[in-house]
Amino acid sequence: MGNNRKQQGNRQILMNKKRGNNMFSYDDYREIIRIIQADGRYCSYADALGKERFIIMRHDVEYSVDRAYQMARVEQSMDFVSTYFFQWTNNSYNILSRRNMDMIKDMHERGQHIGLHFALNGMTDMQQVRRRIKMEMDILSEMFGFEITEFSVHRPSKDILRENIKLEGVLNAYQDDFFTFDYPVSASYADSYFAKVNTEGEEFWTSMKEAFYPYDCLMPMFGAAGNLEGQTLVNLLEGEPEDSTLATEIEDAVEEWIRMNPGKIAAVGDALLENGYFDDWSLDDWKQTYFYSSNAPYQIEVPTLEDGLNYLTYVKNTILPAAEGKHGADSFQSPSKLTQEDFYHSELAVTVAEEITLQEPGEGLPETIDTEGKKVIGLYRNMQTEELEGSPTALRVMGDFMLELSEEEYPASLAEADYYLVLTANYEAGEFYQTYGGSETEIQQIDSSTSVDLYEAGTGTFLRHLGNVLETPPESIYTSYDDNAARYAEMTGADVLTFMYHNINDPEAYSSLVDHLAGKSECAIGEPVNLAGWEITYHSAEILKEFESGMYIYTASDGCQFVRGSFTIANKGMEADTFLPMVYYIGEDPIVQVTDEAHEEFYDCVNAITYNKCLNNSSLEPGESKDGELLFEIPDEMAQSGEALYIAVSLGNRKAYYPLS
Repeated sequence: MGNNRKQQGNRQILMNKKRGNNMFSYDDYREIIRIIQADGRYCSYADALGKERFIIMRHDVEYSVDRAYQMARVEQSMDFVSTYFFQWTNNSYNILSRRNMDMIKDMHERGQHIGLHFALNGMTDMQQVRRRIKMEMDILSEMFGFEITEFSVHRPSKDILRENIKLEGVLNAYQDDFFTFDYPVSASYADSYFAKVNTEGEEFWTSMKEAFYPYDCLMPMFGAAGNLEGQTLVNLLEGEPEDSTLATEIEDAVEEWIRMNPGKIAAVGDALLENGYFDDWSLDDWKQTYFYSSNAPYQIEVPTLEDGLNYLTYVKNTILPAAEGKHGADSFQSPSKLTQEDFYHSELAVTVAEEITLQEPGEGLPETIDTEGKKVIGLYRNMQTEELEGSPTALRVMGDFMLELSEEEYPASLAEADYYLVLTANYEAGEFYQTYGGSETEIQQIDSSTSVDLYEAGTGTFLRHLGNVLETPPESIYTSYDDNAARYAEMTGADVLTFMYHNINDPEAYSSLVDHLAGKSECAIGEPVNLAGWEITYHSAEILKEFESGMYIYTASDGCQFVRGSFTIANKGMEADTFLPMVYYIGEDPIVQVTDEAHEEFYDCVNAITYNKCLNNSSLEPGESKDGELLFEIPDEMAQSGEALYIAVSLGNRKAYYPLS
């Protein structure tokens, strides 16, 4: 059986009376019902709307439908009605077994209210949570034959409580009409209450046993707590008397608080580390708590930029060495294709609630930027949060970039910073993901040509535009069938950003890393196009049925003609590479095609292996260039139509078009 609680106004009152060796009995429950009935303010969730004071009885059924059914029979015997929330996914019972369904239907027919006890199961995306709640309620309504209109969330996180989920025609047991987020007390009270464990010793534990039903008390109390000290957490874990029954509940509550408050680690980390709290943590525990993905930044959030810097400083100096000491540095680093050295690749980003003011570019910009001995903070901005619901937060500190900085470059405080390296996203709708079978899904990719700029810290004065970098979402994703949320571009890697920053006065050094097509789609013949480290220049083309070269005659397929184009290619990257390889990777290798005037039909290159001028599969060293040709086959109708044709050079959703002639 789950939590038995009566909910009065915007405060919940928890009851627990011991009788002999039993924690709870039906006689205790009958006494509670009598008190509620005598009070006269008892009502259902629907009837409580708009009332200032009320009492609601609810049961979150965690373990047994049978016990819930027996509880309902006790209530019926006293002409009392309450709300029972059942889980759709539960390890202890199957809500859709014939016996359980019969009991739940009978409870409904006897006047009890039936609702959904929704389990998050790791979900953090609030739009997905809303969709899943509605889906589970609709399924249960269909299965039971009556409408389910109420739900409660199993162990709601702070984010869930803040979200105050309201769905049309549905009541949430935690919505603000029934529930106050500071339950059962304010943050300051919860902090001071738990701090008593440091000074009151056994008296503290006695008060815990006498005042609260522990499982129902601890989670909400910890949910309200805002600034606990490390020693408080340690004493809560270790100070419990041997005869106490609170061990499991306290461990769960402390763990939940630590995981839901990663931004507080600098205040509690030293005591927890010394206590050995993290000794049993897995690599996933570390990553999912303190190195959270930049595309889901809601778990690591701090009020100010100074707080964000403090968080990363503690991670850099304390958390990371501890985690690497157990799991190895290669668990957090990856080899860079750019520098051939390992770099941090955790996608860590810290959301900052504070806004910063940055100036527009002006005149008289410095010709050179002095980075010697200068300290820098990496920031990522999203200026489209209002227009793009579900997009990343407005301001984040780039964790991996900060972890890559040397001691001389890393500021110990905001006041020490000389520069802000700021990435500003420009999100654009891209392609839709496809299933392995090739069917298009409803999940859209959101790309970004992200501006990289340097500002003076403190004043926000614009100093240098380094260029735009093309950012794309993951190539492959794992998702549930009801999750159609758009996938946003991943943050540029720390290896690329540190390389650009260290070479800020030599743009040619990082030319292959920037998006030269930002805001541009058409090119003049002879104008170079830079994509993925390749500089591609189109010169001319002719359309013909066949041609001769050496001892070979090349003839287009029946119903087709060749487009034979003249190009110059140059490897502008950092390592040897192959142009138009036989096996290419989408998003990494550029593609060259012929297309019609409407850019609806595209025709790929023909790999004429014996044609010595063919540029397909050409391997070039960095800085090396080559002149040659590319062959395409197009239908006769297209060749003879007289409509304008184009050479299309593309990488992902970035496309440049040359007129064919």
